[in-house]
Amino acid sequence: MFRAMRDRRQKVAKLAAAAARLSAPLPRTERLAESRKVLALLGVAGPRSVSALVALALISGLVPVVFLVATSLLLGDLPDAIAGGWDSGAGEETRTLLIVAGVCFTGQLVARAVQVALNDIVARRIDGAMRDRLLAASMLGADIATVEDDVSKSLLAEAGKLLQYTFTTPGWAAVALVWIVSRYVTLVAGVVVVSVAYAWWAGPLLLAAGLYNRVRMIAGLRRSAASDDDGQLQREAEYFGHTLGLQASVGKELRIFDLAGWIRGRFERPLLQLHTRRSEVRRTVGFPVPVRESFVLMAAAAVVLVLAARSAADGDLALSGFVFVLISGAAVLQGGFADTYDFVLSQGLRGLHSLEQFERHAAEAPRRELTRARVAVGARPSREIAFERVTFAYPGRDTPVLSELDLSIPAGRSLAIVGANGAGKTTLVKLLAGLYEPTGGRIAVDGVDLRELDRAEWQRRVAPIFQDFVHYELTAADNIGFGAVHRLGDERAIRRAAERAGVLDVLEGLGSGLETTLSSRYAGGVDLSGGQWQRVATARALAAIEADAGVLVLDEPTANLDVRSEVAFFERVLELTQGCTTIVISHRFSTVRRVDRIVVLDGGTVVEDGSHDELLAADGRYAEMFRLQARRFADDPGDGA
Repeated sequence: MFRAMRDRRQKVAKLAAAAARLSAPLPRTERLAESRKVLALLGVAGPRSVSALVALALISGLVPVVFLVATSLLLGDLPDAIAGGWDSGAGEETRTLLIVAGVCFTGQLVARAVQVALNDIVARRIDGAMRDRLLAASMLGADIATVEDDVSKSLLAEAGKLLQYTFTTPGWAAVALVWIVSRYVTLVAGVVVVSVAYAWWAGPLLLAAGLYNRVRMIAGLRRSAASDDDGQLQREAEYFGHTLGLQASVGKELRIFDLAGWIRGRFERPLLQLHTRRSEVRRTVGFPVPVRESFVLMAAAAVVLVLAARSAADGDLALSGFVFVLISGAAVLQGGFADTYDFVLSQGLRGLHSLEQFERHAAEAPRRELTRARVAVGARPSREIAFERVTFAYPGRDTPVLSELDLSIPAGRSLAIVGANGAGKTTLVKLLAGLYEPTGGRIAVDGVDLRELDRAEWQRRVAPIFQDFVHYELTAADNIGFGAVHRLGDERAIRRAAERAGVLDVLEGLGSGLETTLSSRYAGGVDLSGGQWQRVATARALAAIEADAGVLVLDEPTANLDVRSEVAFFERVLELTQGCTTIVISHRFSTVRRVDRIVVLDGGTVVEDGSHDELLAADGRYAEMFRLQARRFADDPGDGA
């Protein structure tokens, strides 16, 4: 029995130690540094708004004490005023105190209304600046590694989520810190009143107990907030509870496969783990602390009140003085406890920490900086784009995707790139578009290293249609005009691109024509079919080409279309973009056979190069893949319908 008790005590001790390590409060120097960082955020909100908020907080901290003092004096003078009449000295003093108390009471009501507006203004401005910081960090450097690697995506998603919700944002943390200062003003003012009205030692005693209680309770809040910061469990719960459980796009399969119960279980499991973790933290280091420290504060208040009551009973303290001590002591008690703003600050710091964590990761990640252009892009390419012994491995990975690849792409001609999944086709396109830089070799445009060209100007020369092209929840005009954002207001160009892509009639038939929002989530908005979205993406690329883009990239844009629709799409696009340097990536050989030249990638290098007929005659890998697809379509002619 004793051994079991000892084992249990050891187990509890280990659990408490683990919980304490997990949720240990920050050292005092770090807490002060945090406070300074939060205060620095106030500069973003503008001096007028911040000055008004600080002034309102200070006044709001003093007014309750003034109201309590006026009320206490009023209670003490009221018997004399009643006995002597309103015209007596006591009556005049009572009227003055009534006015002061009324002004304080009314002022508190007005201050609350103004406080709501000022809080919202300051928090919104700061959080807007924080979102700008997050966006800037996600766009560090010239490549897209900052948002493509797994760690970056996880940190970015977490920071973005915490910057969306009230009470977990840095803006609300800053607002809360200002109002916490007002709580300290109330606490100190109450202490001064107690010391003046009763005894010099009573105020400092209450102040020490109140500050001790606040510090310990705030440490408990931070421990509790730290127990919420398990990003993996949070993401798992959000995925199963929101992405799968509430999204209409997956509703069909959930019902057909009867997955509702399984999804519910997977949603509840991380929530249960989070709840268990929080309960352990609060039970071992969170709950006992506020109770213990609150006892210290309550004991100090009891000592002061009991001694003050005895002095009043002995005649050493006037009734008004005892009321001072009683009511001001209540204000000290209130100021000695953590409240809503302390909770908001602890939660809001999570958003700031998450943002800073992503900023640090983005700053430390290997990346290529934007360099000053040495050569103007002009009308390039006019001769060719050449990959010269290009090697590339994604950041953090040792195995290269491309290995000493040599490839010449003549300007004004069409080229298809085929190969198995993982052969490096899309990676090649990312390098061409300047989204990454080769780790070996170079890409030359008319003999000039791509790194020497103006990056933004070169990217305006590239018009892509990706497999996962973006469905912007904006107007149809915006969805097309983004192909040449510097000409976004050119309505004629947008209509011309839509007409060439064969989607103008569809868009004009919508409720507001080209100004219709392409999303059913908005009032008056509509969603398009897959084929219609395909044409909108084509119109976007055509708008870019009309605005002097010279390189068209088609990266599996028709993966969700049937064979006949895909053939019609490519024939239409190739016809409309004659004279452009066109690069086609597709798994379907019925479409790539129509280009001028085809290369086969395998193992990150070119293994075959030639026209469709030449590659068939060579009877190599391309011929094998082509015949496999041709046999499939011959066996199942309906697939081409």
